[in-house]
Amino acid sequence: MAKATLNPALDVLSGRIGNLVFRQQGERTVVASYPTGKRTFSGAQSERQRRFRAASAYAREVLADPLQREVYQALARLRKKPVNAILVSDYLTPPTVDRIDLSAYHGGGGELIRVIASDDIEVTEVRVTIRDASGAALEEGAAVRRHGIWVYQTATSPSAPPRTVEVVAIDRPGNRTVATATLP
Repeated sequence: MAKATLNPALDVLSGRIGNLVFRQQGERTVVASYPTGKRTFSGAQSERQRRFRAASAYAREVLADPLQREVYQALARLRKKPVNAILVSDYLTPPTVDRIDLSAYHGGGGELIRVIASDDIEVTEVRVTIRDASGAALEEGAAVRRHGIWVYQTATSPSAPPRTVEVVAIDRPGNRTVATATLP
């Protein structure tokens, strides 16, 4: 890459001149050749572009609300990143289910299933479904967050023996991650 020091009068040059495109990147002026011809994108590239457009729309929607804007601006200052970058990243990054703890669950009512779920911003909801061997739901409901751990208390003893526990973690933009654990 060539580097050039521009005359101070040209320091803020941007736009197209002939076949060259000038743009500002930080405190530098970047020069590139003007693209020629129509470019075709692969299916994966088109999908990435669609998701990024959706993420940008989500960021605009959140920033239009003064209270949400305030929360994200504080987070952006704390992380020393642009607020839009935090919002786009939050939209594009789904939550993770890090651990499903079934040590206190033996198939009875009033027992606890504990979950550790994380996200780059916040996990807003965790749902738990207990399934039998055929995959039919025996019980389902929302877990409650206690000291950073999501806890689900079973309601009843199921009629069929439970085989798997399915956990769905949801973040602010609505991304969902599903994880399952099998009972011993």
